[in-house]
Amino acid sequence: MKKSDKKYTSKIISTKENIPILPTESSIQAVKNLLKGSRFSTKKYFQFKKKDKHLEENCLDTRFAYMKDRNMLRKELTNLFKSMDFICDNFLNKEGTDEKQLQIFFNIYQQLAIAWEHLGLQCKHWDGFRKTKEKSEICRICGKIKGIDDQYYLLPKSGQKKIGKKLFPNSKKVFENRATATIVNDTIDFYGASLNVDVHNRYKSKLFKDIITLADERIVTLKESGIECCIDQHLIHIRMNKPAKKVGKKKYGAFLWELIKKDLKKFPVIVDYDENRNFLGLTILK
Repeated sequence: MKKSDKKYTSKIISTKENIPILPTESSIQAVKNLLKGSRFSTKKYFQFKKKDKHLEENCLDTRFAYMKDRNMLRKELTNLFKSMDFICDNFLNKEGTDEKQLQIFFNIYQQLAIAWEHLGLQCKHWDGFRKTKEKSEICRICGKIKGIDDQYYLLPKSGQKKIGKKLFPNSKKVFENRATATIVNDTIDFYGASLNVDVHNRYKSKLFKDIITLADERIVTLKESGIECCIDQHLIHIRMNKPAKKVGKKKYGAFLWELIKKDLKKFPVIVDYDENRNFLGLTILK
């Protein structure tokens, strides 16, 4: 099998428990139909105005790079599907096959199916989807059903890593609990830094004996070296490490202008602003 020009890490990040992958009869039939091939339209993905020659050449280079990745992946998938069909037609569906041999070929078919899953992660569905007799839509290249989440993420070894798309609350309905209101609540440990994205719609919750409605939110939380930065749609909150000195029992909050100069000297905060006194940011000294 030829390797793609774009190098990927050998590790696959699992989003679910490891489950044996075996295509259903309908998906196997869909795979067979894929071998017929399909045409690729570049107009849908690469539209540019011919303002100058440099812009045109860059767009053409990008188009050819995409087509090269697509053609390489199509060839690898085609060879894989032929191997799966060969095992299925000549051994799994063959009568009189010894039980031990049948189990061996079944395991081979399972491993090929895992390779299918791995190659499918590289597919960007360039040719779009087509409808099947079961009224589902499958990719014309990799055969994956549209709308079904992958069990794994495949990340490039170099360059920017991207997982999922940016999500926001998408309903005005008040849900009965947090579980049904949750759109995504996922955490990744990336080189020692923990990143959590929590997006949910409005839902009911109990506060003591009363039932209240909690607002819909998108919350991004970053944790690094004991410092926690929490960003939502309205606030940015930073929680520092516990200081070496003994912490008081009571906790207060105030605007800077509400504090006296004597107290301000205890806070290692540098405020960034422009000549018009517009707030630009701040720096906290550890």
